[in-house]
Amino acid sequence: MKKNETIHPWERTHPFPLGHKANKTQTESKDQAESKDQTKQKELKKPKKPKNPRKKMNKVTRNLIIAIVALTVVVGILGTALAYTDVALRRMSAQMNYMQDTVSVINSNLDNLGTNIAAQLEEETSLVEDYSVTLKTIDFASKTYTVDLMVVPKEYTESTETSVFFGTKEFTLDKDGFTYTGEATLPINQSYEGNMTVLFTNGASRSTEIIKYYRGIDIKNQEYMVVTEDVEETIGKEGLLSAEGTVTLNIDGCDLFSFERLEYVLCSGDEELYTYDLLKHELDLNEDQTAENKDKTVSDTDQDAASAEPVASTETETEDVEVGPVDEVTGTYTIDYQLEEPLEDLEELTVKIRAYTTEGYEMDYELSHMIVRVTTEESGDKEVTRYALTDDLTQSRYFFFMDLLGGKYKKAL
Repeated sequence: MKKNETIHPWERTHPFPLGHKANKTQTESKDQAESKDQTKQKELKKPKKPKNPRKKMNKVTRNLIIAIVALTVVVGILGTALAYTDVALRRMSAQMNYMQDTVSVINSNLDNLGTNIAAQLEEETSLVEDYSVTLKTIDFASKTYTVDLMVVPKEYTESTETSVFFGTKEFTLDKDGFTYTGEATLPINQSYEGNMTVLFTNGASRSTEIIKYYRGIDIKNQEYMVVTEDVEETIGKEGLLSAEGTVTLNIDGCDLFSFERLEYVLCSGDEELYTYDLLKHELDLNEDQTAENKDKTVSDTDQDAASAEPVASTETETEDVEVGPVDEVTGTYTIDYQLEEPLEDLEELTVKIRAYTTEGYEMDYELSHMIVRVTTEESGDKEVTRYALTDDLTQSRYFFFMDLLGGKYKKAL
């Protein structure tokens, strides 16, 4: 536009000057651009349509399924790994237990080997070939017991003298061939376990050896008898006492005594009303069982003989079984008896188990004390005597041990 050239008002608003011929193509392009702008503005003014919810849901479900499948695979892998790990741990645990058992066996064998070697060395270096300490007598009155001693040295001469020490008390032994014997009287409240020493003297030479494994003799502190009972005593109208029940025994000689008699005793004071030999009863049961087995064997033999050809018969001699001393008795015995005489002029009863040793010692184990109550009632023209038994709880139960000299040792139960 030239200077000082006037512009027509139309030309200010029209994109081309008046009289200017616009290119048709440019005009169309501008129209299209304006049309697109108007279309975009209309689209912006219009509300957006929501997307298809079904497609969105399908996408979520698909992702969820994929996640579940992936999680299942991971869990399966982890489970398999854990299973293999558990199997491996179990195998390792079994191997460890086996190794521990093996080590324990080896240690035990080594300990036994060491003990055997030590014992062998002690035996080889020991001066004593053999020894024994045997209970001879008991004197509860003087509170002493006497033992027989025997020592056999490994090496000795005609001039060898031998003594035995219990604590500081010395007891000289007499030579009898290659054996030295004697006796020692010791206080009853001491066992001298592990406190026995042997002294050998050859002129000016003296040698001693401590008997480490001597167990000692403990007379008082032993449980010789443990007895429990479940026996019910009753008295009938005629004053006849009857009893029924069981007695359970556990009797042990404690390597000191053997028992030749064992009795269930009912007494009143020093008067024995009923005595039952339990060892004889046990023998009777054994004989009954033996007879029953024999009858069964004979019956089976007869049946076999009936179906088989006859054969030559042979006779078998049987020996009578005798009741011998026993070191211990354990078992339950049935008690069932009735007295033949009525209880007259009796005020108390005692039930006990009594045992006799082969040496003649007596042991009593009191089970119960009972009081006999007798009442007389008038029934018409007659007097009726009634009897009743009650436990005497005022009396304690004791275990008694009597020696051959009349001495007695008593221990409360």
